[in-house]
Amino acid sequence: MKPRQTIFIKACLGTILVFVFQNYFAAVSAQNVKMFQKGGISVAYIAGTEQYHGNGQLAFARLSEPVEIQGIRFKDWIAFRESGHVEKGCLARDQKINGYFFKAGSEIGLFISGKPNFGSLLEDTIIQGFSVKGSPRDSFFNEKGGLQSGYLSRDFEFSGYQTKFGKIVLRQDSLFELNTDGGWLSKGVLARDTMIGGTVFPGETALYFSHDSNGPYLRSVYLLKPLTIAGLELGYKSSGGWEIKFHPNGRLEFAVSAKDQRFADIPIPQGALLYFRSNGSLENIDTKQTIVIQQAAVTDLIAFDELNHMLRAKSAKPQKIGGVLYAGEKYYYELNFYNDGRVKQGVVENDQEIQGVQVKNKSVVEFHENGRLAQALLAVPQTVQGITFANSGYIRLMIPGPEAITQKGIAFYASGRVKSGYLARNQKIQEWLFRGGTQEQPDYLSGEESEIEFFENGRVKKGYLAETVRIGRKTYEREGRIEFDDSGRVV
Repeated sequence: MKPRQTIFIKACLGTILVFVFQNYFAAVSAQNVKMFQKGGISVAYIAGTEQYHGNGQLAFARLSEPVEIQGIRFKDWIAFRESGHVEKGCLARDQKINGYFFKAGSEIGLFISGKPNFGSLLEDTIIQGFSVKGSPRDSFFNEKGGLQSGYLSRDFEFSGYQTKFGKIVLRQDSLFELNTDGGWLSKGVLARDTMIGGTVFPGETALYFSHDSNGPYLRSVYLLKPLTIAGLELGYKSSGGWEIKFHPNGRLEFAVSAKDQRFADIPIPQGALLYFRSNGSLENIDTKQTIVIQQAAVTDLIAFDELNHMLRAKSAKPQKIGGVLYAGEKYYYELNFYNDGRVKQGVVENDQEIQGVQVKNKSVVEFHENGRLAQALLAVPQTVQGITFANSGYIRLMIPGPEAITQKGIAFYASGRVKSGYLARNQKIQEWLFRGGTQEQPDYLSGEESEIEFFENGRVKKGYLAETVRIGRKTYEREGRIEFDDSGRVV
């Protein structure tokens, strides 16, 4: 065979093979393409890539060819809402949507109205006075079509808050955010050191603004390094930087202590979370470290009044305060204080005598403001002011759950007179025989039938009779409750 004939035959075979393979792959591709109708438009998508909403509506599919829906041309893929409206997709060409130009090949998000939710602008664009960076940065919009957030294409001087904060220059290529109506700045990053509300914030500090009836105010900042405010070095490393929050009046609301330091003579450990009132007083310290305040070793959440006196805190360890040994370490062993530093309430460690009363281990004791014992649970049956009380009663330890039951025990007036308690046995008090429990019940909770109450003058207020009594035509049954006025007459 001649060389020319050989070349001709090979060329023919090649043409035939190309034709066969083209038709084969076209047939295979046709089998892998599905169609669905969208508003009278046929949309071709690759079989097996589709996903559906619970209502049966197509949620996502990869397109086999570009398609135009709602005046927007998509390629590669498209996603729909349950309502059937386009939610997002890949733009097949540079596209103008609601007056903005978006870049081909980028993802576009749409509201049901067809207005853009987010997308990459074709080029840097001035929107609502902001110089917004184009692709590849995304910009976000609200449902009204206004700008929601974007990245700045250059340093930008924001003058919207000038009357209150002066000029604020935002850094190039930083994210800024506007409120939901696009009316005011809610987030920006400083381009340089700037004084706001009497504090100089360094460049690259992220600012967050809020609004109230008095207008805009600085809500919080994220710092790249600690900053001194109100005499405190604040800021502690977190994933987003050092956060500081402010009240609408500009005073500190929340911060993290950057080092061991003091505030109003209160020790503040590094890393402690600090919460302030709008008047500038310290409200809470949240720390896992042990600190000593008002001669008490405390930890966890520590609360203060408006004069910076400690009100309550978790006892960090068993410790003696004011002659009483208190329990510590367990999460429910909380101490409550009066503003002069004396304990108002706490949980005792071990059985111990307090003001002549034997108090039970791990029970709650309370004190009046004058320092006298207000309430306790007796460790043993005990005679107090001529009456024998049981070492039991309803008790509420400072713990959650079913073990937390109301403590009654024995209670005293601020004068030191007994207010109430549980009788250890039947006893005659002021010519009446009152019902009591038993003395041998250290771990048993007496029922209310043995409870007795007194007026501050020492007369019985109410109790349960141990015998039936008849006075004139009136009969008072055994185990029945009887009440008196403060002169001793039955009511």
